[in-house]
Amino acid sequence: RDRSSSNLLHIVEDRIDTGPIVKRYDFHFPVELSTSKEYLEYNHDLDVKFLKEFFDGLMAKKTFDIEIQDESVSTYFPRLNTKKQGFIDWLWTRDDIVSFINAFDDP
Repeated sequence: RDRSSSNLLHIVEDRIDTGPIVKRYDFHFPVELSTSKEYLEYNHDLDVKFLKEFFDGLMAKKTFDIEIQDESVSTYFPRLNTKKQGFIDWLWTRDDIVSFINAFDDP
């Protein structure tokens, strides 16, 4: 239920999302969003703006402040697979079950 998120561009390294950060934009998802599709649609416009600013900066030969990522606070969420992880534990609270179902909604 943590609604904080970031758009990040990393320098590519051997592992996923571990390289130094070239550009970042931190934001919070609105409380009225509940499904994965709603989160994805909301973030789409932010992604477009974020990338446009980055490419505009490249074209203007802007220098970017490189930020070393603090891996103690970083997270990576691989895609969910319904067949492997889509099982409900009926001992969970109602709110946890609703959140879990919403996580497996479109897309």
